[in-house]
Amino acid sequence: MSVAAGSRVLDLASSFGRPAVPLAKELPHVSISATDLSPASAPLVHKYAASQGVTNVIAQTVDAQDLTDFSSNSFAAVTCSYGFMFMPDLDKALQEANRVLQPGGLLVATVWAEVEKCHNMQAFQGLAKALMGPKFSFTTPWPITDPHELQQHIQAANFEKVTCAEYSHNFQYPIDGFVRLLIGPHSQLKPMLDKLQAAGNNDIYQQAAQALKDVCATHGWLQRGAGVVHLNNTALLFTAVKT
Repeated sequence: MSVAAGSRVLDLASSFGRPAVPLAKELPHVSISATDLSPASAPLVHKYAASQGVTNVIAQTVDAQDLTDFSSNSFAAVTCSYGFMFMPDLDKALQEANRVLQPGGLLVATVWAEVEKCHNMQAFQGLAKALMGPKFSFTTPWPITDPHELQQHIQAANFEKVTCAEYSHNFQYPIDGFVRLLIGPHSQLKPMLDKLQAAGNNDIYQQAAQALKDVCATHGWLQRGAGVVHLNNTALLFTAVKT
């Protein structure tokens, strides 16, 4: 991404600092504002930035649907990596991104494609059904995966030159690391697992770990001898320009 020296870039839903910190390292003469709704994010961003020797990142607790902390027309670019799909009011978030962008400013955003193209979510789905039964109702945490529908939302927020490109992420995890990712302390499944454990199933976490390994093996993602899981996730990359 090409941004003039002295400009500002706003990263939404930064989590622990991606892409904010890598961008700051690539663009040392640009100020990056890393924002996330969770107060836990800012310390993680600062830690990540320090580990990379990056000093041009400012981390703040900000709701992407309410960017009143920032003036209109104040950023050369807005980035959002896998964040818009979780926002209750997508249109408001896009409108706010447009407001804080300078005329001609660039929006860059990524979202996951549908579950059928995301092995991570298929694994999550398979694990939930293995634990709760085949009738377990599963919905993706993101409501929109159709690129044309997303383009319409972006255009409705007064962006132009909207582009969409599909690309694949190939991941390799040690299987134990993937287990921690899906059933560890920050997993979306943790409340359900804790509830089952409180109801008397003291071995639920061990059962979940084995069930996840079985799901990965059934799909052909897990090389049991090597203990490595190979996953492919499809994502959509959007770019747009403020009118």
